[in-house]
Amino acid sequence: MQRACRKIEDDTDEYHWIGPAGKLPSLPLRAGLFLQASALQFLKLEGAAAVAPFCKEEECPHEASQSQTGLCDDSAALCFCRCSRAESVALVKNGRAAVYLVRDATPGQPGDVAVADLKRCLWAISDVEISESSRTGLLPLYVGEKGQFTSLPVSVPELGREAFFYKVSPQGIFLIGGSPEGTSHAIYTLLRELGCRWIMPGDIGECLPRTNNLALPVDEKVDGPDFDYRIVWYAYGCSPAASARYNDWLRRNRMGKPAIEHGHNLTQTLSRKATYEQHPEYYSLVGGKRVPQQVCTSNPEAVKLIVESIREFLDKNPHVESYSLCPDDNHDFCECEHCKALDVGHMDRGGKPSVSDRYQIFLNQVLDGLHKTHPGACVTTYSYNLNHTDPPQKTPVNPHTTVFITTSAFCSAHGVDDAFCESRQDFKELLKEWSRHTKRLILYEYDPVPYSGALPWPMWEAHIHEAPIYKQLGIKGLSFEGQNSWAAYYPNYYVAAQMMWDADQDGHAVFKDMLQAFFEEEAPAMEQFYEAMQSTIKAFRPKAEWGLIQYPELFPPEVIDRCQQALDSIDPQAMRSVKVRQRLQMVELSFQEMKNYLALQSPQKILNYEDYKAHVDGMKGSIDSLHSLNEDFILADIAHEKTGRAISDQFAPEQGFLTRWRLIGPFDNPGMEGHDTPYPPESAVDLSARYPGKGGEVQWKMTQSPEWRAFVDLRAEFEEKNDVCAYAVCWVTIPDGPRQAEFRMGSNDSIKAFLNGKEVWNHKIQRTGTIDEDRVLVELPSGTSTVLLKIGQTGLNWGFFFRIMEAGKDVPLQGLTASPDPPK
Repeated sequence: MQRACRKIEDDTDEYHWIGPAGKLPSLPLRAGLFLQASALQFLKLEGAAAVAPFCKEEECPHEASQSQTGLCDDSAALCFCRCSRAESVALVKNGRAAVYLVRDATPGQPGDVAVADLKRCLWAISDVEISESSRTGLLPLYVGEKGQFTSLPVSVPELGREAFFYKVSPQGIFLIGGSPEGTSHAIYTLLRELGCRWIMPGDIGECLPRTNNLALPVDEKVDGPDFDYRIVWYAYGCSPAASARYNDWLRRNRMGKPAIEHGHNLTQTLSRKATYEQHPEYYSLVGGKRVPQQVCTSNPEAVKLIVESIREFLDKNPHVESYSLCPDDNHDFCECEHCKALDVGHMDRGGKPSVSDRYQIFLNQVLDGLHKTHPGACVTTYSYNLNHTDPPQKTPVNPHTTVFITTSAFCSAHGVDDAFCESRQDFKELLKEWSRHTKRLILYEYDPVPYSGALPWPMWEAHIHEAPIYKQLGIKGLSFEGQNSWAAYYPNYYVAAQMMWDADQDGHAVFKDMLQAFFEEEAPAMEQFYEAMQSTIKAFRPKAEWGLIQYPELFPPEVIDRCQQALDSIDPQAMRSVKVRQRLQMVELSFQEMKNYLALQSPQKILNYEDYKAHVDGMKGSIDSLHSLNEDFILADIAHEKTGRAISDQFAPEQGFLTRWRLIGPFDNPGMEGHDTPYPPESAVDLSARYPGKGGEVQWKMTQSPEWRAFVDLRAEFEEKNDVCAYAVCWVTIPDGPRQAEFRMGSNDSIKAFLNGKEVWNHKIQRTGTIDEDRVLVELPSGTSTVLLKIGQTGLNWGFFFRIMEAGKDVPLQGLTASPDPPK
């Protein structure tokens, strides 16, 4: 029999009426309404005498192999077929659910949070609730792990922990994970397909479409992340509420990591079995005495106790895959003859004799002992600092060693894709060197540059280009040391999260998609804003160091002008959503902090204290406004602290800073040993004395720094500038003591403070130095007192801030006078 067909299409399917030529129905056919019972009813209305079973595939002349349902009337030779073109499958159609949820009914499953989020999002998008009850005409949506189902109508391959099977077909939708993590990733992959985005934590960062029709393209794949370890974490912590929002953001952006621990944990591991006070011989010998700041790794008893300590920890925490034995955060490795005998004479690229071989010998011994009771256990170490960045030169690396390779010694503005950046190219070479020793490599990146003050630091371009290189090099994961200051850093973190999942995707498309979701109709202006923001930093040739010293070079006036022009192009009267207005306000306030900071770094533009104070108030006000709007916008305390140096660069006396001192030095300070060495000025201040110092004889001299600048720049005062320390002395007088006062100090690097010959503060640390980092209450007697400071340096910048304030107040101590000359 000759047949003809009338085809009706909608967004998901083709529908065919098939029958004798000339007998096709003439009334309008509405696609999507005539399946199953509806089709029967319609056929009967058309006068069919009987309804036959489903038509056979060979009876359908249109895409017969994809025929899903058919109803035939043999006598009239009239057939109704639904012939899917395999393009998309509906979840919600015309405001009604098209699917129902099929999952393990056992309550309290690890995937419950993600499933609840799936249902919440579909409701928020379409006002449709997805039921877990089957109904005629609904498609099943399977969610869970393979083992949760007694049977599945599809074949699911074996899956890794974070992998998942994802299938969208006219028979059903399948989100099957290799674990609860894998199932969660499948859920958020589906939601991303529907247009859902989570740009930053909390409701302000959630971007969901609004529609009463939701469909997914037909697809089938096994998917998972390109890197096993994917995390952005807060270096300064956050509140419990912010932590909950942060964890939601991680989950929704498919972040995750195996139980691989890291962190400076060496002496803590030993101290659980033997404290420094109990057994000082187990700890490092530095400058002729034992100190509790590293371990004597050649001491077999110390090694034995560390193995026992780790065993006890793993027994209590069997889920931990790699235990942290990262060295402490200092250079104080043991100088005993047995430890030094294990060094191989290699000079680390950090600039000091390498201890990597001796430390790997120690790690190998620990792993040998540990594997007697815990086979397969791993330990973690760092490639870090000035003397253990390079891999061991002669010592094999046990394959159960996990290495976090930090970027601390390398450029903070570029990535390994930037061929012009010698520092990052050297870092790329370091990765290759380590990859020849072990495959358990995880990158430890700083984003933003440490001590950034929550000021913008655009790194998304570097993340886009680096990810495929890291994947090619076999890096297993990336750990970003960040902070809860999303107003400035959300582009960095969001782009990094997406590239860690799929390193080969078009990162620039990810960036544009982010802006479109976040700013909607204002996305083009914001793209101009961010392109201007990164225009200089991505082409900056010098190595970008930690801190903000180079900030004005990275963001010159022409960059700020272009950014302002982009923001000015946005019509403030335009109608837009509340969220978009809030996001624009967030960016504007962050930019105002940046503009005021840069103005404070340009003293030629500020002619009087009133102008200066206006910029200070503007910067502080932007920080406080951001924090009052949303605590995730900025970490206010850290922002105030780290931008404090700009506040102190002018009008220092008005703010209570002591800027006129007598200095003596430099003295030797290898490995910060000089910090603990009592050089002669600590015993008595004799301005006529001369002492042997580093590089020759030293004597007291006056500071040369301008009085209006709070930072006393010791690097400008002395010729010897590396691994040194020096002393500063002045005399302060109050007429009405004794009085409580507050010494406020900032130093690059370590600092000791003495009042009238008595040590009142001791902070052995490496840092960049900002105002008021250290605070200590002291009692000043009536009359004149001697204030002596000792400042240590380990490389690069060197200097200090010091002021004496009313106790608990941001006011200089009333009635105090200071002089670099002793009383006569």
